[in-house]
Amino acid sequence: LLGDHGRAVACYQDALGLSRQLGDRYGQADALAFLGDAYRGCGDLTAARQAWRYALDILAELRHPDATAVRAKLSAAGISAGGTGAVATANVA
Repeated sequence: LLGDHGRAVACYQDALGLSRQLGDRYGQADALAFLGDAYRGCGDLTAARQAWRYALDILAELRHPDATAVRAKLSAAGISAGGTGAVATANVA
């Protein structure tokens, strides 16, 4: 998948769906964080930011240290690293 951002997006969307089916909150956050990276690689910064925000919501809820890295991605993208509160119904596709 190296360099094939479109295919990476599809794979991370699949991983996100599976994590949701399993109820694996950390798996969802991890997939969302990588999905954001893939969207950024495709040049879709709006979708990248959305995915990272949803990932941050979950990581903050879990009090997971990976939240720091996601906050840094949001900060580098030039937006606030605040949560959206909408992660339960998020449909990042």
